[in-house]
Amino acid sequence: MSKSPKRLKNPADKYQKSKLSIFASFYKPHLNLFVLDMTCAFFVAAIDVAYPMITRFALNNLLPNKQFSEFFWLMAMLVLFYVIRSGLHYIITYWGHQLGVYIEAGMRSDLFNHLQRLSFKFYDQNRTGQIMSRMTTDLFDITELTHHCPEDIF
Repeated sequence: MSKSPKRLKNPADKYQKSKLSIFASFYKPHLNLFVLDMTCAFFVAAIDVAYPMITRFALNNLLPNKQFSEFFWLMAMLVLFYVIRSGLHYIITYWGHQLGVYIEAGMRSDLFNHLQRLSFKFYDQNRTGQIMSRMTTDLFDITELTHHCPEDIF
């Protein structure tokens, strides 16, 4: 597990960066894992698009012309594609969620450092339990977003 680097050395720097660039900076230490996840998502999408096209070709061209050997070879190829797709889905599910967990850990670390810099007056005015509950639920939602959103957009 890689340790996330300090993204903001000076707390005042956060006002000079856009929120999107700060969010994207959490992907940087785990770029290889992100590329693996997106590559697998690309191939799953390509296989999903290929299925109806190949099926239409087989039903419209091979079966009416009684080309049964080519038809069965094509169906065997579709079964192989399905096995490959299952493997790719495993990678997306396991390693993609692992990517989300790594990003969440980096965000937790930054949030904890931010909470350490807050004044005692802030804690007098806000309940600690509510702060922690909010952080936990929001970070879980962000973890799911970091994993699923790029795949869904892609």
